[in-house]
Amino acid sequence: MSGIGCQRVIAAEKMGYEPAPFTEAGLVIMEESIIHEGLVREKLRNAGIEVLEAGVCQQCLDEFKESRGRIGFHVEYKTPLIRAIGHLDGKILYEGQEYVWENKALGRFTWDRFKKTEFDENIGYANQIGMYLKATGFPGAIYTVKSRDTGQILIYSIGNIPEGLMKQLSKIKGTTLGHIAVPDIQPALDKLNWVELCIRDDILPDGEYELGSKECRWCNYKFLCIRGEEEKEPDEVVDVDIVTAAMIYKEAYQAKQKAESEIEENKLILLRHAIDNKIPKYKVPGFVNVSYSGVKTKKIVDTKLLKELVSEEICDKVIKDSRPWDDIRITVSRK
Repeated sequence: MSGIGCQRVIAAEKMGYEPAPFTEAGLVIMEESIIHEGLVREKLRNAGIEVLEAGVCQQCLDEFKESRGRIGFHVEYKTPLIRAIGHLDGKILYEGQEYVWENKALGRFTWDRFKKTEFDENIGYANQIGMYLKATGFPGAIYTVKSRDTGQILIYSIGNIPEGLMKQLSKIKGTTLGHIAVPDIQPALDKLNWVELCIRDDILPDGEYELGSKECRWCNYKFLCIRGEEEKEPDEVVDVDIVTAAMIYKEAYQAKQKAESEIEENKLILLRHAIDNKIPKYKVPGFVNVSYSGVKTKKIVDTKLLKELVSEEICDKVIKDSRPWDDIRITVSRK
């Protein structure tokens, strides 16, 4: 449910296309999102709000043998064509009624933009929370958006949220309250049904966004949308050394994916133990030593903003080319 964005990406994932690897910046942001989710959860609890959490989804672990992105309360919604699966960050229990809790952690500029446009420019977020409410049947949701830089939190009520719960939320320092109507998910369901029909016909639908748009910035399937000159079919190589290297590469790549999934799954368990029990250092004799140093950030240069603020001459002095490297992309065959 968190991936109901571009129809080309949805189809590519289902059809088995190998995505480009995550950038280091992307991995850092994903790791920090988990940490910031914990910080917001703690603030809610300190305000006397009962927040329920679920951890790694055992149901998905048993069925799909992997856990990346499968953390939280498991929910599903089905049509005759599709099965949409999601995982709630948490549930809020208030006067015997459960409500969806969803949290986002954004950089300062993205946070400012969200505050101005809300779901108007974040259709993927709208589809996700709309599907969560449809799947659970809950009367409403609490939607928190935290700035990773300033610590400010936007708190939105979506649907029917009791006034007493909102008063409790208003007591949290550094928060701004708002309300968003429940998103209409029928267009998202229509899209998913259409994509499923395309997949069954082995058709990869067109991308929905312009290359260079913010929707494409973090997309790991951009290479499927780059339209250059008509490319000829690649040559087939059957040299025994090349075939052997390709076979070993594919086997190692698949083993690496499995290992990375298991590492991330169990790293999260170790991290949560350190955070929940406020233990900065601990060890599991004979296996691992764990040292948790809290939330960290890394200084990066926003080259786009730099070009807007200073002259081209200064940019040329401070922005340098890296060392050259061989640019090769190896895509593992689905067959």
